[in-house]
Amino acid sequence: MAHLPEFNITFKQFADTVIERSARGIGFLIVKDSTASDAVTEINKNTFLKIKSKFTAENQKAIEDVLDTGIYKLFVVRMFADDTTLTKTLDLIKKTYSSGRITIVDGLAADFKALATWAKTQDNYHVLTYKTEKSDSIYVENFQTEKVVFKDDRGEQVGIKFLPTLLGILCTCNIERSSTYFKCNNLIYAEPVGADDNAVNTVIGKGNIVL
Repeated sequence: MAHLPEFNITFKQFADTVIERSARGIGFLIVKDSTASDAVTEINKNTFLKIKSKFTAENQKAIEDVLDTGIYKLFVVRMFADDTTLTKTLDLIKKTYSSGRITIVDGLAADFKALATWAKTQDNYHVLTYKTEKSDSIYVENFQTEKVVFKDDRGEQVGIKFLPTLLGILCTCNIERSSTYFKCNNLIYAEPVGADDNAVNTVIGKGNIVL
């Protein structure tokens, strides 16, 4: 009985901070970039200004897209050139942090398939893929939107270009802020996946994400 008040206080402290803690998502952005040799780099808005030259212009933009969402913690991981199955790259991620969300900048279909296959064997990682087959896994979040239009000079792009932003969004949402009806501030248009709500619901019902 003597320990009961202490337990109640501890429980209340965890309950009071659950909303804040639930938004502290960890993101991993895999890039194909040989500009520098750093395998894994933790990046925030302040440090990025100092090291952005270590990445290609395309990857710089992708990193900026993630950071603009206000993500709690972002790790940029360079994909090993000979790592066709992502085995070495994903092992490196597991050594860096024990959980998080992962996606690939301009990944190929084979890359996303390998990422989805790996995620099904994990318990602490969610992966964000683009137009992969039905995953049958709560750990695979498959994005299906075909076309987006950015507000900046990128203009119209294929949907895969939105993956970095979507990674950040999903990492910042919590039990109080859902990704449903989330306003994507860097876009002016997203192509509908079908002619009506029924088409959208069909795609979502198969475990996909659309804008």
